[in-house]
Amino acid sequence: MSSSEILQFIKDNPVFYLATCIDNEPRVRVMRLYQAGGDGIIFNTSSRKSLHKQLQANPAVELCFYDDREGMQVRIRGKVQLVEDPKVRNEMVENNPVLAAVVFSRTEEGLAIYRLRKGRAKVWKMDEYFQLKLMSNVELSSIWMAMYDGANAHSAH
Repeated sequence: MSSSEILQFIKDNPVFYLATCIDNEPRVRVMRLYQAGGDGIIFNTSSRKSLHKQLQANPAVELCFYDDREGMQVRIRGKVQLVEDPKVRNEMVENNPVLAAVVFSRTEEGLAIYRLRKGRAKVWKMDEYFQLKLMSNVELSSIWMAMYDGANAHSAH
């Protein structure tokens, strides 16, 4: 899959899972993409949420975009940066004027905007072989192991 195809996949599937790690404890939550393009992947959160504090303490993340119809996911690992560019905030308000107070606020009630500019992408697609393995004698508790190694469902036993 080329970079432009990955970018299109992300735009077509704007709801993603964001994984962080703080104090050696993983955290994951569902997020919504604001924008993806040449400047990177942009998303936001409230400045008062624990996510903002986690990203400030440890900017290493993994984003997982998933398309159930295709049985495909794109995971991107990298480090996010807090976006200070007023141009991005102005654009957000142009697209949704009701958010002006939140977007421009520099208090705890404001919006923290993050960008993943560089990262490593991994594309994973369920194939017929994998589907057959899942359907034949795999315990429910072992499914995640089958997904982990991507080919050998019996390694979970």
